[in-house]
Amino acid sequence: MIHNETIEFSWDTYEYEHREKSTDWYWALGILVIVVAFIAFINQNLLFGFLVLMGGFMVGLFARQKNQPLSIEISDYGVMINNQLINYASINGFWLYQNLLGTKKLILKTTKNISPIISIPIPNDLPVVDLHTFLIKHIPEQELQESFVDLLSEKIGF
Repeated sequence: MIHNETIEFSWDTYEYEHREKSTDWYWALGILVIVVAFIAFINQNLLFGFLVLMGGFMVGLFARQKNQPLSIEISDYGVMINNQLINYASINGFWLYQNLLGTKKLILKTTKNISPIISIPIPNDLPVVDLHTFLIKHIPEQELQESFVDLLSEKIGF
């Protein structure tokens, strides 16, 4: 494949830093879900109550999963994430920044309708200036922010 011959940057990372949840965390989640569902049932909003119960159950299951490693490759043809190539024509902009927790991130704005913002952690040993110089040749730089869901999930330990 031509992409493999032109790789400029590559690294392995995780989508997020997994933190083990204590039993207190699960108790707090359960109590919160039950209280909100109870209030919904009292207000005769059965659909919302069931959605809260299902959502709480799904969050509990998701919290137990370990995150899978990501393989990132950036070349003249595009950005490859776990063997899925995103060519530069479908990327509208990029932004490099360091969040409040000290994690360096590459944010890509794509033309996809569902989740158009892709946030990729950058290892500390990667030369960010060189990455910026390379990307600016292919993609316009645009100030982007992580989505609220990404920030919230990182804050609460997902």
